[in-house]
This record gives sequence, C-alpha cells and structure tokens, in this order.
Amino acid sequence: MQELLTFSILLNIGLAAALVCGVAGVRMYIRKWVHDLWAKKHEQKTTHFTWMPNNKNKIVFLGDGHIARCLWHELFHSNEILNRGVEGDTINDVRQRLDEVIGRRPRQVFIMVGINDLHQNASVRDCLTNYRRLVNQLADDLPDTEIFVQSILPIYSSQTNIYGSQNLKILELNAELQKMCTSLSLQYIDLHRLMAEYTGEMNQHFSNDGIHLMGNAYMLWKSELEEHVRLLPKLRTHKVGIREMSYA
Repeated sequence: MQELLTFSILLNIGLAAALVCGVAGVRMYIRKWVHDLWAKKHEQKTTHFTWMPNNKNKIVFLGDGHIARCLWHELFHSNEILNRGVEGDTINDVRQRLDEVIGRRPRQVFIMVGINDLHQNASVRDCLTNYRRLVNQLADDLPDTEIFVQSILPIYSSQTNIYGSQNLKILELNAELQKMCTSLSLQYIDLHRLMAEYTGEMNQHFSNDGIHLMGNAYMLWKSELEEHVRLLPKLRTHKVGIREMSYA
C-alpha cells in the first residue's frame, strides 16, 4: 500500500512537472526527488543504529539490501546477531558508517556489498579498491575480529532491467574478492555458486524480481553460514524447588 501511494504521488508530480518544464526537466526532477528520498531514508536508518545499546562481542551482518532484508537474529535463533544492512548501500556507503560497527568490538563480521556499485557503473577495479579500504579499516581497528567476505550474488536479468546484464562483472569481481581475501588472510564465502544457474543467472526460484531474495534463498544462505557463525553457549535455567539455577 505504501509503495502504491508513493508511486501515485510520484506520477502526479511527474505529470504536473511535465506541463511546466518538459520531459528532460521531469527526468531531472524525478532523479533528484528519488535521491533526496533515499538520502533521508538512509539517514533515518543509520542514525537508528547509533541509538541502539552499545553491546560488545556480538556478531555483525554488514552490507546492503541483501543483508538488510533478512531477520538474521530470528533465522539463527540468537540475539547475539546485529543487522547492519542498509538498502541501496555501496561499498563506500558502508565504509562511511564503520565507526558504529567498530565501536561495538564484534567478534565476527559478515560482509556483503558491491551490487549497487556495479549498478552505478563502477568498474571492477574501483570496487576492489574500495573493498580493500573497507576490510583493511576493519582489520586494523578490530584485530581480534573474524572478518568474512561473502560473494556478490547473481541477478536474473530477464526479470529486471534495473541492473542490466551485470552477471559477468559480478563473476569478475567475485574472483578478485576471493584473491583479496587470500592475500589478506580473510575468509571468503562463495554464495554465488549456491544461487546461480549454470548460465550464471540467479536461480529464478530464489527471487521474484531478479535481484532481491525470497525466504528459501535465505534458508540456503543460512545453511552455508552455520559452520562459520560462532554463537556463544546459551545460558539455560533449571528449577530446583522454588530456586532457579543458571549454568552454561
């Protein structure tokens, strides 16, 4: 309902603007309107993080909309997991909000970001440069934290014209990210192979728009992470009469 209302408002604004300034002006106006809307939503989301309790020694999932859209703490049945994904984020967007993550001194960080850079026509070389800066900052400031780089997921190009045909660039960037992880002694998790068909396109059963994931894809993602996510033993309670004892 909210998306329909937003589209209706945008359409009406576009029609009104067309009468005043023509098609070129409408495109410029809509582009600015969308950017301003995204900027406000981004600020709302990121400032929300800074007001959360400053819990230490947690597990952080960090990145773009693929991270943001999953309820990781419910998926893993653990409140130890913090979701620091933001829709539309690029690699540099994530870098600009690293202080909040670093301040929490997490024991593990799982990163996925990069698809929006490719959507904005960034080169693989530029993506890799920015990614190196991102993980180097994390590694320098969090020497005791395990850092995991997760591959960029494929898209199903016949379902979307938003991202175009980026699958070859996705494969190229993933190969470079894997090399980067080897050189920096970081852990690389290849999720691309789980989500892709033999053609390199995303398995169409995992997405209904060619980009964003359905629940079954997140379950597959979880199964790949289970050997890496290091949850602390849960405290259990045992009742003895009217007294209650806690133990690990």
